[in-house]
Amino acid sequence: MNNGRSRLIAVAHANLLCAIFFFLSLAMGILNFLWPWLAPIMLLLAIVLFVFDSNSFVRKCMIQILVFSLISALSSLIFGKWLASIEVISWLFKTIDWIIRSLIALFTLISGLQALNGKLFNPPIIGKLVNGICNALRVY
Repeated sequence: MNNGRSRLIAVAHANLLCAIFFFLSLAMGILNFLWPWLAPIMLLLAIVLFVFDSNSFVRKCMIQILVFSLISALSSLIFGKWLASIEVISWLFKTIDWIIRSLIALFTLISGLQALNGKLFNPPIIGKLVNGICNALRVY
């Protein structure tokens, strides 16, 4: 895994670039009012960096950010909106949504701190999914 400079943004060190993206993703997940503004920009930039940057560390981090964002959005949609509309047990589904999104926020924070040190955090369960996606897309 290459931790040098980003190939797309030559002045940016790969570790710092990935950490910035992790921390922006964390802010987007914690501060719900930023979601409509920051989500499309973040996701587009993550996809652009994944596709056009040849640095494997940056590409793996962008896949991890995309997976974290997808899990958070699906949790919010399924548990926070659809299932929470069941009046009798809405508190249960909102609690499940809160737990899932809190774990994703914690994983994102740890990933950002690890990225500053040049390491990729491998979260439980989700790490296998990210590694599987990376292997399928031939990101080593």
